[in-house]
Amino acid sequence: TLWSVSQQVTFSGSATDPQEGTLPASRLTWNLILHHCEDDGLCHEHPLQAFNGVSGGSFSTPDHPYPSHLELRLTAVDQFGVETTVSRQLNPRTVNLTFGTSPQGFPLTVGGQTMVTPFVETVIVGSANSVFAQCAVESPPGSFWEFISWSNGQPMDQTITAPATATSYTATYAQAPEPCEGDSVGVVDVTTGVWYLRNPENGQTTSFYYGNPGDFPLMGDWDCDGDDTPGLYRQSDGFVYLRNSNTQGIANTRFFFGNPGDIPIAGDFDGDGCDTVSIYRPSQARFYIINELGSNGGGLGAADFSYLFGNLGDKPFVGDFDNDEVDEAGLHRESTGLVYFRYTHTQGVADESFIFGNPGDRMIAGRWAQIGVPGPDTVGLFRPSNGTIYLRFSNTQGVADLSFKYGASRMTPVSGDFGPLPGGSAPPS
Repeated sequence: TLWSVSQQVTFSGSATDPQEGTLPASRLTWNLILHHCEDDGLCHEHPLQAFNGVSGGSFSTPDHPYPSHLELRLTAVDQFGVETTVSRQLNPRTVNLTFGTSPQGFPLTVGGQTMVTPFVETVIVGSANSVFAQCAVESPPGSFWEFISWSNGQPMDQTITAPATATSYTATYAQAPEPCEGDSVGVVDVTTGVWYLRNPENGQTTSFYYGNPGDFPLMGDWDCDGDDTPGLYRQSDGFVYLRNSNTQGIANTRFFFGNPGDIPIAGDFDGDGCDTVSIYRPSQARFYIINELGSNGGGLGAADFSYLFGNLGDKPFVGDFDNDEVDEAGLHRESTGLVYFRYTHTQGVADESFIFGNPGDRMIAGRWAQIGVPGPDTVGLFRPSNGTIYLRFSNTQGVADLSFKYGASRMTPVSGDFGPLPGGSAPPS
């Protein structure tokens, strides 16, 4: 019998001994093993589940890349401790998925492997397969092609649940005067100080160390060159440390920050093309906006203006929500998923408010590479419970337009225009 992902399989068995006859179920042990095989035919084992002291039972089949198969082993032990094991191999039901681009010959990434189209992937029916089309392809050099659509109507970065019948998927591209641009996301492992930045054009990850465990991460364009790079707030000494490249190294600028308990926010709050560090003071529900970076080795400086906004306990985030090239403050109420923000740095009621996400989600904002469509920053979030990023393409209530696995529960999300990234690092896990 061939199995599909998440299929319920029942089993039963017995053992007899010449001296004892039929052995009781307490003498039986079942082991379910996953055999994962490489392209060269070599396989290794992953124990999945054990069933002790039963004559039968059931299990749900796993989601795993192909080639792989299951093995169910039954071991019986007689009164003298002599063991006998028998096994049955359980093969999966597979399907061929064909991937192409229009025009052909562009790269696509399926299951973490990038290949030039057209190509065929054999997968297990019911399996979840990550599929990524690059935002832009340069072919030949100096000639750019932008992603337009998938044949199944899904976004650039999607997860395909393998159907029961062979299916083709085609990504359509059109010539463009320049490569597509948009913000991307990253996560920071606050237990180790490792940063993981994702390239929105090809899905690759760049990772590096910056900071110490427990530092509070933020991203900003500190040197006004158009690229967002790391910053961090170290609560142990009260300093902010800013770096001007997405690489491992020491801070280019450091200065003293605010009061204990203050939360740093970063953005271009006056539209001059440079990001600065400002303050949200949760004890007062007050924003302090500062349009200059602190002097190196000195203090942050006085606020240019401040205002009350929101309720105590809400978490701040920043974005250009009205597309005027000036970043504004937003707040997220983690207990309910309420998101709200103003279009000006003044006290007053929210200009926009809506529900997005679940309690405990961590909010970000960015311009999520809507190809050829300029617009405001829109909301996104990181869900620690499943390590998934959810992005929405409008500031309205609704489900995510794009989601993908990226990170783990111990990580904090960041977003921005990271500029050129070398890639080649393993994604966060």
